[in-house]
Amino acid sequence: MMRRSLHPLLLLLFLIAPALLIGAVLGYAGDVSDGVRLGYLSLLGCVTFYFAVKRQSKILYTATVLWWLIFWMDALLRTLSWLMFDSDPTAYFIVQAIANTSLEESLEFLQIHTITAISSSLALFGISLIYFYVLFKYFHLQKF
Repeated sequence: MMRRSLHPLLLLLFLIAPALLIGAVLGYAGDVSDGVRLGYLSLLGCVTFYFAVKRQSKILYTATVLWWLIFWMDALLRTLSWLMFDSDPTAYFIVQAIANTSLEESLEFLQIHTITAISSSLALFGISLIYFYVLFKYFHLQKF
C-alpha cells in the first residue's frame, strides 16, 4: 500500500528534477535568487512536456528537449563563470574583458579550458540523453 502511494510522488520528482537541479546548482555556485528564479522559470518545460504527452506531438517533444537544454546550458555557463571568475557572467568587468579581447587571447583561453568545456558538454549530453530517454519512454505509457 505504501509503495503505490509513493508512485505519483516519485513521478513528479523525476519530472521536475531538471528544475530542481538548475536551482540547486545555481544556488550553490553563485546567487541563490538566480537559482530560484531560473529554476521556477524552467518549470515551463514540464508544462510543455505534459502537452507533448497528451497530444503525442513530436513538435512539443522537441520543444521540451530544447527548453531544458537551453536552461541546462545557461546554468552550466553561469556556474562555470561563478566558479572560475567568482562573478555573474553579465558583470560589467566580464563583458568589458570580452569586448577588449583579441583573437590570440581568445584562442589561448579556449586552449586552457578546452578539457573543462568538452568534459562538461559531454556530461551534459550524456545526462540529457539518459534523462529524456527514460522520461519519454516511461511517460509515453502513462495516462494523464
